[in-house]
Amino acid sequence: MLEQKEVHAKVFSGCKNLIASNSKVYVGKKLLRTTAELFEFLTGSAASPARAAAKNLSANQLIIPPKKKGPAPAAVDEKFEGFYDWVVAKIEEAKKGGWITLGSLKRDLALERAVTVSKRVLRRTLRKLGFRYVKRVGQWISRRNEERIQRRLWDFLEWAVANSSRAEVAAADGGRGKPKAYRYVWDIPTAFQDETAINDGEFRKFSICAPVKKGGTKLDRAYDRLGKGDGTRVNVLHCIFSHIPQPARADGAPECLEAWKSTWIGKKHKYVGRTVEAKHIEQYFLEHVFHRMAGGAVCLDNASTHTAYTEEMRDMEEGELDELIATKTQNQKKGSYRGDFVSKEYVKLKTEHLFPTASQLRGFIRKHHLMDTKLYADAVLYNVARLIYLPQYHPECNPIERYWALLKRYYYDSSPTLPHKSRMAQALARIPEGYVDKCFHKSLAWIWAKHAEMKISRVSVGEQEAVVADEDMMSDSESESEGDD
Repeated sequence: MLEQKEVHAKVFSGCKNLIASNSKVYVGKKLLRTTAELFEFLTGSAASPARAAAKNLSANQLIIPPKKKGPAPAAVDEKFEGFYDWVVAKIEEAKKGGWITLGSLKRDLALERAVTVSKRVLRRTLRKLGFRYVKRVGQWISRRNEERIQRRLWDFLEWAVANSSRAEVAAADGGRGKPKAYRYVWDIPTAFQDETAINDGEFRKFSICAPVKKGGTKLDRAYDRLGKGDGTRVNVLHCIFSHIPQPARADGAPECLEAWKSTWIGKKHKYVGRTVEAKHIEQYFLEHVFHRMAGGAVCLDNASTHTAYTEEMRDMEEGELDELIATKTQNQKKGSYRGDFVSKEYVKLKTEHLFPTASQLRGFIRKHHLMDTKLYADAVLYNVARLIYLPQYHPECNPIERYWALLKRYYYDSSPTLPHKSRMAQALARIPEGYVDKCFHKSLAWIWAKHAEMKISRVSVGEQEAVVADEDMMSDSESESEGDD
């Protein structure tokens, strides 16, 4: 490539000198334009690169100027093992205020761990952890900390702990000097379903979030995508089960994993579409999930594809929607998320909007999951006991998220020149046996630890409220006794 540029530079210079020496008419821009036309006629190549190379050659410079040296890629995971855990811990500390800034996070990282990362890395990390930037206040606000989300998280944790168990695992050395180890399992049939997308494109050679080991293998390619190298989108659907061996095909691939390219068209493909839609989700559940979950629980996230309304609910007017909300909130257990908090929110909605419109009522129903969805109607037909929507902004509750992380890493490690089916097969073959069970164990371990933490905080808050109530009662009794005197 370098030799070709040198040849083109010399040819361009020769054409320019030839034209300039034979005629005094061709000067300035006219000389350059005529030289470019002659060069393109002789070589059949574009003249602009040759002109730039000729300019460098005449100035005794390199044909290909060296790139400016920037800062060395910061290997965050090598310099600071547990970077993401540290960010999560900082977020937990910021829960009292409910906000955090990129500057403070970057400064703390430099002071505490002597590690410097860009704000771009921190920005994407915070977004993945459920934060959003509010321009009005100029701060990153954590949606994880909203009262609505925290109540939903508590209800899910209580249900999960009640339907799972842990057994103490004997350590090899008898457990001397080490904390107790536990093994967590689900007591009821439970399935977790989710969808993801993989962009079948190229990646950066160097990146802050992709440190390179000596062998040349990248550890994490989450932020390595080139701006113009996304390639074709590959949609993936999958479901993992806690009570049965993961269904597999004859070649060993998961039976419940469905993947298709966004560019697919035609009737020969079972799934067709640029993105995952509600019709794909319903078809997938009927084919792979519901017939395996009689008497069990199916857990899924809050994507709009999972919460599509039934046709009857779409046709409801304001009065019918109002009656539906009142019925669903009254039937819920008192003291739970839907029993008290939703009722208060509904009263607030009615107060602010004396006659709420159908659109506002449907927004309230979707926000608090009071809707009758297509998936719920199908689950009833298959005798599925529970259809549970996981708390928002808490991916730790969903074990399939860990499965996605490993699957994508192995997928991106394969050659981009291979078809997506071959790359997917190679990635699935590298996932170790029993990894799904480890995902369930890790998720339940976090659930039990989080439940214990929230239980302590809720007890302390309840004790404070009880003390305040007792003080109020004592002050009332004292004032009554003084009045009697």
